[in-house]
Amino acid sequence: MAFLMEIPRDIIFDIFSRLSVKSLMRFKCVSKLCNSLIIDPDFVDFYHSHSIYRPDRRIKLFLRIWGRENFYTLDPKSRQIKACITSLENLNGLPYTKFGYVKGLFYLWSSCYRIAVICNPNTRETRFLPHLNVDTDLSYQCHYSLGFDPDKRRHKVLMTLYGTKKSTRQWVLTLGPGESWREIKTIPYNFHPLMQDGIYIDGIIYFFIGCSNSNGSEIKIAKFNVTTEEIRTISLWCDEEYQVNIEWYFSLIEIKGKLAVIYSKYGIIKLWILQNGDEWVQQLQDQVVPTNLSSPLCCTNTHDLDKEEIAIVDSPTSILLYDLKKKTWRQIDIKGLTYDDKIIGIYSYDDNWIYSLGRI
Repeated sequence: MAFLMEIPRDIIFDIFSRLSVKSLMRFKCVSKLCNSLIIDPDFVDFYHSHSIYRPDRRIKLFLRIWGRENFYTLDPKSRQIKACITSLENLNGLPYTKFGYVKGLFYLWSSCYRIAVICNPNTRETRFLPHLNVDTDLSYQCHYSLGFDPDKRRHKVLMTLYGTKKSTRQWVLTLGPGESWREIKTIPYNFHPLMQDGIYIDGIIYFFIGCSNSNGSEIKIAKFNVTTEEIRTISLWCDEEYQVNIEWYFSLIEIKGKLAVIYSKYGIIKLWILQNGDEWVQQLQDQVVPTNLSSPLCCTNTHDLDKEEIAIVDSPTSILLYDLKKKTWRQIDIKGLTYDDKIIGIYSYDDNWIYSLGRI
């Protein structure tokens, strides 16, 4: 591979950017030089920015099934929509029921376990995060969120430990060489995360929290800045309805790069979008759903460049897609799943991200 060293770096980047992810993974095995180029953060960003408009680009849906160790992926644009098994190695049979997605990486976690897992479905790589050696009793539960620091171009994991009548504590782990947990002291007041997955949008991690005050308890949204590692809270709109069973009927979602909350109950959906940092604007009000939705609510933005669609789990064998522009529904049936399967999570992901767990 001596000839590669004689070719300018930008030309090599341009050549490699035209390859598929599968081909790039093969090139990593050719030489140390190829491997170092492909996992270089500059190339990762270059590759993804150029792959957005590739004709072979695919936005796939990643499904988590209750009681299954494997995950399932499906392509909503394929002619035959079939759930394909994505086997993740070394999970040791642990029942991770929560997961999320940020810039090419998924994170798997459960409130009962102190160790989360990071995985890349494109490369099939998985690895456990370091164990946090802290003296807490078994009554503590944990909540994980994954984000991306745009300044350092590194993924960060936020872990929150909390318990009944106990002080909430938080740690941050920056993925990369010499990684270790660091406790942060930016919590504005005591709160506990609710058991939904958080969501990452443009340098910020959001997740629902419960707060205690003189009037009882209140539901808010925590806003964690991945770069500064500061946390603030966002109040919800004035509506008592959201205080009841929010974990079952509400979900955080990204709409046009902004934070949104979607609600589904009794055959209707509602949608609020956060504008200008603190103003909630209702975009959908009592939109009738063509079929009965399952609970808890599982949904995601499809991130389709041609459409503004929300994917919502309809049943174990079908997904509803709602077009926000056209205000129309369409249903896709999934082959490979049965009515006994229970989808407990759904995320869309871009199959052109090539972050390597060996690098981070």
